[in-house]
Amino acid sequence: MKKTVVLIVLFIGFMGFSQKDNSYKADALALVKLQTQGQFQVMIEPFIQRIPADKREVFQNDVNEALPKLYEQIAKIYMETYSQEEIAQIMDFYRSSVGKKMIQVNPVITQKSLEAARSWGMELRPLLSKYSN
Repeated sequence: MKKTVVLIVLFIGFMGFSQKDNSYKADALALVKLQTQGQFQVMIEPFIQRIPADKREVFQNDVNEALPKLYEQIAKIYMETYSQEEIAQIMDFYRSSVGKKMIQVNPVITQKSLEAARSWGMELRPLLSKYSN
């Protein structure tokens, strides 16, 4: 009888842990999706421009199908970095007016940042050639 009680307690404990872990993962995934919406599109746009116009839609669909795998990997990193409570607090920030604005303008900021980095990289070319010879 004692063994049965111990097994039931362990099972219930495991189920509770599993549900919390699933909830934690769901929260982390929601945060990743919220933070990255629009940004990945900006980042892959240069690749899309290199693809023939008649194949771009198929390429975009393939990328969209591959994104969940990337989201899972990033969510795992978030879970290694933030507690579930911290993720909840970050999500609260994104629900605020400034957080909503941040999400809305992030793709534009990403695009402008990539352009600035590209320009900066071009400026570094003389410096790189100076040290590579």
